[in-house]
Amino acid sequence: MASPFQQQALYRKLTYGALILALFTLALGWRKGELRLFGLNIKGVDAQARDLSIREESRGEVDWLGALARLSTIGTRGAATCVLWVNAMEAQKKNQWNELELYARSLTKLQPHFITPWLFQSWNLAYNVSVESDRVNDKYFYITRGIGLLAEGERQNHDNPDIRWSIGFFTQHKICQSDETNVLRSLSQLSMIPPNERDPGRFWTKKEGGRQEINLLELEDFCKLHPQLVRRLRQGIRRERRSEQLRQFRCERAEDLIQFLQDNFRVPSLWLDSPQPSEPGAWKPKQDTLKPLADRFPVLPPYHETAREGQQPPDETALHDQSPLYDHHDAYQIARAWYSYAQEPVPKPGKLPGQSEPIVNPVVQRLPKHMMTIIFRTHPAQAQRFTAERLMEEGWFDGSGWAIGETTDWFREAGDRFADGSPAVVGASHEWWAKKAWEATERAWERFGKENHLLLSPAEQKNLEQRAHAFAKKKHIQDVSQNLTLREDELDPETREEYFAFIFLRDLAQYKTLCNFEVHYNRARVESKEETVKARKIFSEALDAQRQRNDEQEALRKYLDPDGMKAWRDKVLLSNKVFRGDSLIQEQTFEIQLRFVDLYSRLNGRTFKAQAARMLLMPLQNPPGGGACPLGLASWVPPLIEKDWNNPLLGGPFDGTDDEGNPLISEQARRQVLQRLFPSLAASLAQEAPPASQSESSQSR
Repeated sequence: MASPFQQQALYRKLTYGALILALFTLALGWRKGELRLFGLNIKGVDAQARDLSIREESRGEVDWLGALARLSTIGTRGAATCVLWVNAMEAQKKNQWNELELYARSLTKLQPHFITPWLFQSWNLAYNVSVESDRVNDKYFYITRGIGLLAEGERQNHDNPDIRWSIGFFTQHKICQSDETNVLRSLSQLSMIPPNERDPGRFWTKKEGGRQEINLLELEDFCKLHPQLVRRLRQGIRRERRSEQLRQFRCERAEDLIQFLQDNFRVPSLWLDSPQPSEPGAWKPKQDTLKPLADRFPVLPPYHETAREGQQPPDETALHDQSPLYDHHDAYQIARAWYSYAQEPVPKPGKLPGQSEPIVNPVVQRLPKHMMTIIFRTHPAQAQRFTAERLMEEGWFDGSGWAIGETTDWFREAGDRFADGSPAVVGASHEWWAKKAWEATERAWERFGKENHLLLSPAEQKNLEQRAHAFAKKKHIQDVSQNLTLREDELDPETREEYFAFIFLRDLAQYKTLCNFEVHYNRARVESKEETVKARKIFSEALDAQRQRNDEQEALRKYLDPDGMKAWRDKVLLSNKVFRGDSLIQEQTFEIQLRFVDLYSRLNGRTFKAQAARMLLMPLQNPPGGGACPLGLASWVPPLIEKDWNNPLLGGPFDGTDDEGNPLISEQARRQVLQRLFPSLAASLAQEAPPASQSESSQSR
């Protein structure tokens, strides 16, 4: 029989066990369930953690390997992180790129919810590491690795506008705006094409004796499906100087195009890699398999139909990870998708221009940290503008397509015709041309202007101006831009509305200037017009005739086309005040004038001299006080300035002024172009020119 002391010990153990079990049950209930006390609903721990988004799965995808690594550090995660940072920097100094990428991924696993490692290490791979490579396809590989790393960070950190914006910017800047953009854009398009479709073995056939010939039928199908890729690889993109144009990577022959596909067959893409290309003549159509979403490139944001509570609705016109990608989709459109996705966690615009509504749910709503919110909101429209400019840069203006035979002999044996007898023209049936892209750009800027209260109807503008004028008169305000803060609860309803109109117009002027809204919106509206597209196309064709076909007479005829320079001046510049005042448009106009005058002077030297002689006779046509010319010279001396714009003797066709007396091309724009194209000439002219007055300097700025 147990002693009393032993019995007491047993009772204590049983009591402690019962208390532990009761407390554990209570804690489990408190964690999983809800408690109703005195009529109040008290949520459990799990429910509160879910509402506050502090659980691991609430903040983003859970990386179990990273979680295991963090647990294994046993309180030494800070020291391990410092060691990895030092090792990563050392690996970069020694050009040990594989080790650097390993350290970068280890850092992000130890610090998955600290945004800086994701941003810095992805930028490091996409920028610093990529430029150390000699071959462009190696650069492209590290660009994709950097962007892929940042996309992984976005999946583990939901609702972060800075990460989403950075993915779009890296994609846009490194692929479409770099020195080797011609090849990088083409590699980006290869990433969207299934490997079997771009298999180089597809384009070869074997003849008797083992001789290989190009399979024109397959080459024709490829050109029809991917006209922009093929044209870019053949012609390159337009550069300011002919030497820069010729230095670009180009595929002169069809064999060069196939070799490019051979060299970049295993490019990072959306599809599972094939082991190796098919042997010539052994290619057969087959179905390619998509990679898992996390491994695909290009990276696209996830698809969702509705927004989360407190967030802005998704942009239905932007790409997502379920969108099929075609030849006309470029890195700008992928960047636009991420820019649009980055807008969703940003609070909606407020009642005043440039203002945002207060953050109601900090779990899913955030403001960008590295730029003003109004500038952040412009990026989807800006990316769409870049797409339209890219299409013009590559020669896609309207539905006329690209005649392959103009610049290549790929189908010369077939008479520059396809197998069905039609002309060898591609890209004519697709509607994604510059005109359509500019129309989409206009809609994007219009949407931005209306949402942020920068685009008002004439009636709204007039109503606001009347109320603001009444308020300024009441308060004896002379300077509308001055800071004025009043307590609205101390104002009567009428004065409160007038005060709101006063503040609204003040902010409207400020933020319109800040994001250059008028210039961007008006440019998109003018560029989408038929006459603008025609003139742009003519200038592009004139440049192609001069640089690629060396046909200067044809180039001069293009410039003198009625839909060319004359339409550009009369229908485009003189009809659109904001458009012609844009410094970019003025510089482009001056470049067109320089090319035309230079071409005309070289081809029509004798005509130049004859016109110069007629200038000496010009006073005899109307001698002072003499009425009609007594010598009858007016009857046989032709007019000095021809009606068909073929006389640049007195200056270029755009040297005049508009109806307000302002020059169509400012001196500042001329200096900028000369500085860029002829630095030595611009420097000598700057030394000879008299110093500009203070008013002129401020106006040019």
